Amino acid sequence: MKIQDTPTQSRPRERLQTSGPSTLQDHELLAILIGFGSKKQNVLELAQSLIQKYTSISRLARTPFQELKNTFGIGPAHASKLIAAFEIARRLQTQEQTRTTITSAKDIYLLNKNKFIGIEQETVNAIYLDIRNNILHQETITRGTLTSVLIHPREVFQRAIANGAASIILLHNHPSGDSSPSKEDEEMTDIMKESGEIIGISLLDHIIIGKNQYYSFKEQGLI
Repeated sequence: MKIQDTPTQSRPRERLQTSGPSTLQDHELLAILIGFGSKKQNVLELAQSLIQKYTSISRLARTPFQELKNTFGIGPAHASKLIAAFEIARRLQTQEQTRTTITSAKDIYLLNKNKFIGIEQETVNAIYLDIRNNILHQETITRGTLTSVLIHPREVFQRAIANGAASIILLHNHPSGDSSPSKEDEEMTDIMKESGEIIGISLLDHIIIGKNQYYSFKEQGLI
């Protein structure tokens, strides 16, 4: 059935306009983003097939562009729209963290656990805080390979000074899903801690995010 043959009141775009986005199912929201289907599938069927293939929106959001564009009925144009939408969602989540007060490593984990969805490289973020542990700013410092990342204290603390930070928290992901620190993670933590003591901007914590888990150097008594 063509989407044009669907009753107007049942079409996703019209339902969003009349009843709001919360009334739509995942595949209906995807259909609006995709816009149109193929000769073999209308846009709702195409969106539903994506949900069935990847089992959830979160898994779909982790799908690399190269894989997504080769999915039947998607192609580069549709894939670009979806990747862009997922990236906007990640950035919105980051922006909403501004002035959030941090009291524990779990706060950081809950705020950021979805931020690394779809990122297959180790990525280091720095979170800059004021004297009351309110978040002033958060940004990605660097991205590495599938298993490692290189970072220099200069990159972190120059931005800390520019943002008027009193302290920082380092945050990075392990694409493998295991949040246990590597030897390189431990060495990086020691270097950043020592650099912060010299500059006068303390390293409050270094948190590694895995799959449904996190590791906090502070909670382990290593900072």
